[in-house]
Amino acid sequence: MKKIFILLLTFISITAFSQKDNARYHNAWRLGLNLGGSWQTADYYSCWGMAGGFTLEKGLGENHTNFFSFAIRGRYLGANTYGMDFNRNYFVKSNDAYNGNYDPLVNFSDSLPSHRQYVFDNYKMTLGEGSLELQLSFNRLRERTGVILNLWGGVGVTSFRTMTDLLDGNKKMYDFSKIDSSGNQTKALNAYKGLIDKDYESYAYGSRHGNLVTFSPSGGIGLGYQFSPGFSLLLEYKITLPQGTNADLLDGKLRLNNDRIAGNKDYYHYTGLNFLFTLRGKKKFKSSPPVTETVNPNPILTTPVPSSSVVTNNPNPVSNNTAVPPRLEKPVISYVTPPTNAYSVTDQRYKISAKVLNVASQKSIQFKLNGVARNDFSYDLKSNVLSYSALLSEGTNLIDIVASNSAGTVSKQSSVVYEPLKAGGNPPLVSYINPVQAGSSVVSNSFNVLAQVSNVTEKKNIAVYFNGVSTPFAFNPANKEVSFTAPLKEGTNSISITANNTIGEDTKVTHIIYRKEKLSPPIVNLIDPAGPINNSSVAMYTFKLGVLNVSSKSDIEVLFNNNPQTNFTYSSASKELLFNTQLVSGSNILFVKATNSSGVDSKQIAINYSAQIEQKTPPIVSILTPSVDATTIMNPNFTFKATVSNVAGAQSVKVIFNGSPVTNFTFDGFNLVYPAMLVQGTNMLEVEAVNNHGSDKKVRSINFRFVKNSGPPTVNLKLPALAESSTQNLNYNFQFSVLNVSSKSGIQVSVNGIPLSNFNFDAVGKEVSFQSKLKVGENTVIVRGTNSSGTDFKQVKITYAPSVIIKNTPSVNVTQPGETEVLPIVSITSPSKKQVVFSPVYTFEFKVVNATKQQISVELNGKQVTAFGFNATIGSFSTTLVAGNNMLKVTASNSAGVSTKSESVVYRNARGTTGTIQPADVNPTDERKVTICHIPPGNEGNPQTITIPISALKAHLDHGDKEGECPNRNDSIRINNSGRGSGTPSLSPKSTPINPR
Repeated sequence: MKKIFILLLTFISITAFSQKDNARYHNAWRLGLNLGGSWQTADYYSCWGMAGGFTLEKGLGENHTNFFSFAIRGRYLGANTYGMDFNRNYFVKSNDAYNGNYDPLVNFSDSLPSHRQYVFDNYKMTLGEGSLELQLSFNRLRERTGVILNLWGGVGVTSFRTMTDLLDGNKKMYDFSKIDSSGNQTKALNAYKGLIDKDYESYAYGSRHGNLVTFSPSGGIGLGYQFSPGFSLLLEYKITLPQGTNADLLDGKLRLNNDRIAGNKDYYHYTGLNFLFTLRGKKKFKSSPPVTETVNPNPILTTPVPSSSVVTNNPNPVSNNTAVPPRLEKPVISYVTPPTNAYSVTDQRYKISAKVLNVASQKSIQFKLNGVARNDFSYDLKSNVLSYSALLSEGTNLIDIVASNSAGTVSKQSSVVYEPLKAGGNPPLVSYINPVQAGSSVVSNSFNVLAQVSNVTEKKNIAVYFNGVSTPFAFNPANKEVSFTAPLKEGTNSISITANNTIGEDTKVTHIIYRKEKLSPPIVNLIDPAGPINNSSVAMYTFKLGVLNVSSKSDIEVLFNNNPQTNFTYSSASKELLFNTQLVSGSNILFVKATNSSGVDSKQIAINYSAQIEQKTPPIVSILTPSVDATTIMNPNFTFKATVSNVAGAQSVKVIFNGSPVTNFTFDGFNLVYPAMLVQGTNMLEVEAVNNHGSDKKVRSINFRFVKNSGPPTVNLKLPALAESSTQNLNYNFQFSVLNVSSKSGIQVSVNGIPLSNFNFDAVGKEVSFQSKLKVGENTVIVRGTNSSGTDFKQVKITYAPSVIIKNTPSVNVTQPGETEVLPIVSITSPSKKQVVFSPVYTFEFKVVNATKQQISVELNGKQVTAFGFNATIGSFSTTLVAGNNMLKVTASNSAGVSTKSESVVYRNARGTTGTIQPADVNPTDERKVTICHIPPGNEGNPQTITIPISALKAHLDHGDKEGECPNRNDSIRINNSGRGSGTPSLSPKSTPINPR
């Protein structure tokens, strides 16, 4: 394929240069082959990537008399871009790319401690773009000078996929805590680049299910030279602005970056050389005006090197005149279970699973267990997970997975050690974790040996020999791992580990082959800056280069502005050279040369330094709440919120409320919060900020409208629920609901006649709560609510009886010598305060402290009740009530004395025709309805029939309302002076009397 491409390019070039008729260019079809670099403007630091493609255009209006000409052009562009962030990203739990939803191996939210649940974002984006462009050319300039200047705009479609590098070569998550992000940007990025291996094996956010597609407008400019009618060379720059939801996922990260050009969307750039060949054209005139030019037959073309590229010795380089096709990656295999090699289990049945990437189907995978091929495994193309339920053999079970595609074949081994539990204990078992297999070859003379020794608790029961010599080692009793670092000699190195216990002994021998790596010539790569010619506005600059195939700093020579330098650093681990220096105004030249026994390589970098002009950044003030001016609210408490940027601190901010400066606002450097107490009418807030570059001020108004109370207060019990209760708790938590009261100032609380001020009032839930220390015996608590419409209160009597330890046998109450028995305490919890009920079946409940069931007597309506239940201190029984009043009497006695309590409940039938409800008989929580005749204050001649809750009856009767419907206005009114009253009027209807219920 390569040879065919070179022959085709040679043929086109010969044809292009051999034709001397300039008219051949006019209105012709032209094929452009371009190659260059691409980068992104995204949510964090972007690096160059290789890019290339082709264009096919048709010229229009290219007559030598026209000032402008046009062309319609189709383009294909393929590109890679790279990027990395120097800030920590803590939002890993909500990101499927980091929380294990995309890949169970990538889970930074569940597998790490909370203080390390973060990543440093990075990406590799691969795109393919097809677009249609309209090109404007300065035709007369080309005709007269040969200089080509083009401008174009176009529309197209971009298909892209973004990957990220989160796992090392062992498929383990990177330890991002090794990156120091407390310094400057360059320091963080240098540490970051040294950590990752740039495999980009994991899906970035949004790219798990394949390529994403966007509609992509673009524009660009080209500048070049027409060497002949058949060949031109141009340097082009193009910017593409993807649109739609996917446009913010080019870097795999959603972010509100507010870019001046694209807002929150990402976009990319391309610059490269376009080799333009004329295919055919039609003459419009005999000859074109003569053009006299001196053409350099051997132009030198410089292409910037992307910072993420790695220079390798490629024996078959791809021609610079063609686009780089997408490269198919080799398969990737990573074991999920077992998690490590030589993993020990005690169950014979074990599920083996592994992640296998870059294969077309299950047919591309071979699976072996103990050397035997198994075809009954399963492979899920969506999750890329291979699964196999294995029946293990005792001892070590070897696992081998082989995956293939057109890019190559990859195999990976692991093992599971099955050791069944035995009644008398198990003998030792030695299993090697690293090396995985005996005879593994390495190119480093230092090797970390790791093995697992089961059923041994102490180091003294283990012996390790390396090349026949006893060797020091470390033993971890927790995970049963033996480890040591082996200094390998060239050739085969043997390792022997023996373990023993009271049951038996086990010895395992393995070996490693060390072959010295052949030394390659040095390679010097540009990293920062990425190109050989650059500009800088920062005086202090840190150069960063990759230097491969050298052993130490002594193999590197650095010249800066022709002066030798020694104050540079070189890391043998990351293979990176850092040189920090002060630039001089104008041109600065850095020369780096690396030397080893196999050769020499060098790079030269030029940086033109000019001092940066300071940009002015005046403050910016924005008021967030209220969001709209002149908002009206009915609550006097309001919190103003604003943002202030570009200021040093609160000393640069002034807040004025209703014309007066205030200082009780909070400011964290950006967010400003001021809690205000509004006045009736319009309230004005001003926020002003000042810095060295200017000032900004914003004003916002809010209207407060006072709302009168909707009625008199209503106080209800919540805890305790009854007006009379008892407790054994010294400290009691009281709760009341107080309606129609706006603040704590409208509430009074007293305990045993002493006012209490340290109570809480929830203005939203209308709840009063407080804790009080009780005295022994009866305690009286009163809560009163007051507003402009009236007053209401509730009184609670609660009896406090300390708990007393009564020592007894299962059947006999025994008082120990020296102890005095305590008087019983009796309280009735149901009914309470002459409760009125309308159901004949009722459950009585009472509480007795310091007495047994045999010491308790219960009477109902004067008759003894024996069928009552009693558990610890609580007694109860159910019965059928008689019409009217039902009296309960509970008596308890012991050697200390006798206590008695009585309470009654009134039973009325469902129609309630037995008389008028007495307010004292009503439970405050009773929400049944009752009809009354309401006398409006100040308008006594206009009585109104209304329906109210029965719990509100007492309040209405207290200010003159009557129970029952109001009489008709035609009814006569007579004064009853029968001697029982002194002129109290009564309503006497002419017709049927009104039922008061």
